[in-house]
Formats: sequence, C-alpha cells, structure tokens
Amino acid sequence: MTHYFTNSLTKQQKATVRDLQKICFAFEQLENGPLLSNFLNIDKTLPCFFLAYEGEDLVGFLEAFFPTTEEIEINAFVHPDHRRKGIFSALVSEARKVYAPHPFLQMLFQVETSSESGKTYMENRFPHIDRSEYRLKL
Repeated sequence: MTHYFTNSLTKQQKATVRDLQKICFAFEQLENGPLLSNFLNIDKTLPCFFLAYEGEDLVGFLEAFFPTTEEIEINAFVHPDHRRKGIFSALVSEARKVYAPHPFLQMLFQVETSSESGKTYMENRFPHIDRSEYRLKL
C-alpha cells in the first residue's frame, strides 16, 4: 500500500478520485462529494488530499477542508472491495500527523446517514458525537 498526500491534484488524479467516488457512492447511495480543490482552505500550502494506492489502483481517498484555523472537516471513501484493511484509519493517521503542528482544535468527519460503513467506523473509533449537521433543501 502506498500513501501520497498533496495540496493540489492533477487532472488525472481528479479523474481517478471521481472514478473511485462513483463506485463508493453507488455502493452506499452517497451524495456528498469532495470539492477536489484547496481554494477555500485557510492555508493553501498544507496538504489536504490523501490518497491510498494498491499498486496502480486508487483504493482510498481523504480530503481535508479547513476554512478556519480551528477545525478540519474530513470527507473520505474507500473502495468497497478494499474495506476493513485499515486504509481509512491509515489516511486519518497521516492527516493527523500533518496537522499536529498546526493550531487546529478538532476534526469533523462527514458521515452521511446512508453510509453504514461510515457510521459503524465512527461508532467503533470515535463514539462521542460532538454535533450533527443536516442538509436542507428549499
């Protein structure tokens, strides 16, 4: 397993992430896609994209969004055939190492209600829910 992190994605990386996203989103009926840009981040020099490859195949992706110096929002997904191998945990660990020297106070994980794998992971690893947000439509 190879991990890579960066503050910007190439066109090819974006296409590969979108391909992985389609697979993951169809598997769990997800709809909260990543931005794939760092233009809203408070510090554009910090890595905000974390990618996990098995050989040439992208099997995991984590995007960090930090609009302030206080919190980081995490949006991530792992290929259904590669889950339960520690890929998401490794990506979170990499992100935590990168952000440890910075003043961020908390990480918020975006978990959609249809993501059974996401809810199970959070319940097992981080059982305390600090807050919940809902998507509203008019």
